[in-house]
Amino acid sequence: MRISNRSELKEVFYEAANQNLQICIGLKISGIIGEELVISQPEDLSKKLSYYLTRFDENLNHKCGKAKIVSASVVFSMMLI
Repeated sequence: MRISNRSELKEVFYEAANQNLQICIGLKISGIIGEELVISQPEDLSKKLSYYLTRFDENLNHKCGKAKIVSASVVFSMMLI
C-alpha cells in the first residue's frame, strides 16, 4: 500500500502488531531502480517503528536525503521458494 506520511506508516505498524504479523516496508533509495523491500518480524515492530520515526521526516524522507519510504503493508502470508 502506498503511503505518504508518518500517520499512515504508524497505522500499518499498529495493524501488524495487533495481528502479530510481519510488515513489509518499501524504500526508494537514490541510485537504485525499483523499491528495496524490508520485512520485519512481529517481535521487532516496536523497535523498527521507533527507528523509522527517528530517521525519517513527516513525509517519510530519510533525514540524510538518500531514501524515502514509499509503501508499507502487513504481510499476511509469505512463501519462500
